[in-house]
Amino acid sequence: MPVDVLLGSLNDEPSQDLCDYVLNLHDRIEDAYRIVWENLRVAAERNHAFVKTHGKPRSMLTGREETEKGRMPKLKPKWRGPFLVRRILNDVLVKVQISAGKSCVYHTDLLKRCFSNDLPV
Repeated sequence: MPVDVLLGSLNDEPSQDLCDYVLNLHDRIEDAYRIVWENLRVAAERNHAFVKTHGKPRSMLTGREETEKGRMPKLKPKWRGPFLVRRILNDVLVKVQISAGKSCVYHTDLLKRCFSNDLPV
């Protein structure tokens, strides 16, 4: 290229043929992939240990009323609900009945127990 003639080449290495370049690139991508997955594994272990030691136990019972924690936008209500717990799917997911025919799956962190006496039927 004319720029290389004026400024000289940026690489002092001899040029590689295409096959060597592809193999070198493949090795570098695999190394980056291994590093990323190792970092993700370490972060997941750290988060798991934190939740295990600092997390609050969630107790959900089928048939109990729960309310949803709101996102706190300025003009929206802080809470929605109460909802009736229909089924516990696993440790962190609960299926609740929103209205007569509608149900939705919520994470247990987004629900709070409702203690109101005047609950809608």
